[in-house]
Amino acid sequence: MKAILFPLSFGAWMGGLVFHAATHAASISFEDLWVKVRTRSPELGAQVSRVDAAQQASTRADLHWAPKLFVDGRVFSTNDPGMNLFSNLGQRAIQASDFLPDLLNQPGTHTFFTALVGIPKGGRVLFLAEGEGRNAVFLAGKGHSVLAVDQSSVGLNKLHRLAHEMGVRIETLCCDLANFQIEVARFDAIVSIWCHVPIELRRKLHADCVQGLKSGGVLILEAYHPKQLNYRTGGPPTAELMMTAQDLNREFLGLNPWISSERERAVYEGTHHVGLSLVTQWAGMKP
Repeated sequence: MKAILFPLSFGAWMGGLVFHAATHAASISFEDLWVKVRTRSPELGAQVSRVDAAQQASTRADLHWAPKLFVDGRVFSTNDPGMNLFSNLGQRAIQASDFLPDLLNQPGTHTFFTALVGIPKGGRVLFLAEGEGRNAVFLAGKGHSVLAVDQSSVGLNKLHRLAHEMGVRIETLCCDLANFQIEVARFDAIVSIWCHVPIELRRKLHADCVQGLKSGGVLILEAYHPKQLNYRTGGPPTAELMMTAQDLNREFLGLNPWISSERERAVYEGTHHVGLSLVTQWAGMKP
């Protein structure tokens, strides 16, 4: 179909677009004419924009419709052995114990258990100042023989309830660490998480840990750094109860360290360790 343009000037309104006839006669196809109308008409352009906006709104609504589950995977590489190990210790699968009433709303449990992958099944593991026992219960569920020591009978009672719920058996000892003697060459691993005691007791306790490990045994420790007082996100009230990596290097003579670092990390473990913190992390093996 052809549209004929006559050699006179006139104006015509079509779909919001004004056409002025050319001064010379020319022909144009209807398809080309309609393209010009669609691309130059403000009214039609506004209608197209409204349709696009409605489609975008629908897409956004779909993204926010609950419940939905999204999976995020990330990969990083670093030469810092501390970051390589400790940055991944909090990553774990969901455990049945996460849904027990006593543990709800307490994120970040089982922080350090993955560092103990090298312990032989049935290996003997000592937990110092273990409290409510989430880490101990997890390792017991993996077939390890666990001894958990803490001075709080309330915490150990919670540990026993959790162990019962999870169907595992854990040996516990309620006593002050000042009165606890670690057996020589008895343990395949010793775990010390947030175990803050006076300096003199800590030095003796750490020397006993070295003696208490078997050859090939590992020690895993995380504690607050003295400068944690500036963060106010958990930990002891005085710097004397905290420790530096240099302190631990001296106190664990006889072990070969593979991690000895001080770093910031987000801590979310129970109600007393919440937020960005400055921690000291130490891990080593007895030759």
